[in-house]
Amino acid sequence: MQEKYIGDTPDFGKYALLRALCNKQTGLRLGINWYLTIGSEVDRPNNRDGNKRHHATNQEIYEPIDKGLWNQLNRFQHEDHRSLERIENSGILPKTTLYHSEPLSLVNFRGKINKTVERTRWVESGFRALEPVDIVFVDPDNGFETKIPRHYKRGPKFTYYDEIKGYVGRNQTVVAIQFMGRQVGGVPALASSIRRKLKTKLSIGGDIHALKNRAGKSILYLIIPADHHSTLVSESLDNFLEGPASSIFQKV
Repeated sequence: MQEKYIGDTPDFGKYALLRALCNKQTGLRLGINWYLTIGSEVDRPNNRDGNKRHHATNQEIYEPIDKGLWNQLNRFQHEDHRSLERIENSGILPKTTLYHSEPLSLVNFRGKINKTVERTRWVESGFRALEPVDIVFVDPDNGFETKIPRHYKRGPKFTYYDEIKGYVGRNQTVVAIQFMGRQVGGVPALASSIRRKLKTKLSIGGDIHALKNRAGKSILYLIIPADHHSTLVSESLDNFLEGPASSIFQKV
């Protein structure tokens, strides 16, 4: 996650989904690990990601999904307003939401060992901060790990599977974002691949939900329900998809 992305069209989908899962009706408390990165540390110069904001000019499609959210995100169309502090205090997410907002920055550490040790410290800090919550959302720039080692320059743009193992083991529901790349077989193939890796690497026996969000390019959300949340999460997702959200979301 980078602050320049705040209030973009992928953000609309992200917050709409999280508001559907964590509200007064479900009683589920939300925690967010932003996986905050600093663009100059992890991206190529002149990277132009984060400029997809067509929800703001397509009111007839997006406002019916969540009118309050659509109105609240309007203030973040101005660059000067895009900060984590503002989004966390905006009321877009429930007041009880907890955040791990420390940047995942490795540039001040030299060598694989030192960078890996620092990243481990950062992961453990987030794990402690989000202990009281029911649902943990992880928000990396790109999604789950690829072949890029975690200590490399672009490593902070990914969540590595073992970094969410503690949340699953602690019986917390995990929601993770995955941006589409040039995946052979498209969205279904990517969803199937990630599901398989999650089940294998994290020893998950239950269902893993996958939702596709059309936001300029396709985004996947992987939802791993804790056993005691399984029915509630499934019902909440069904209710969400039975409404106007079906115009931009679908199950995979």
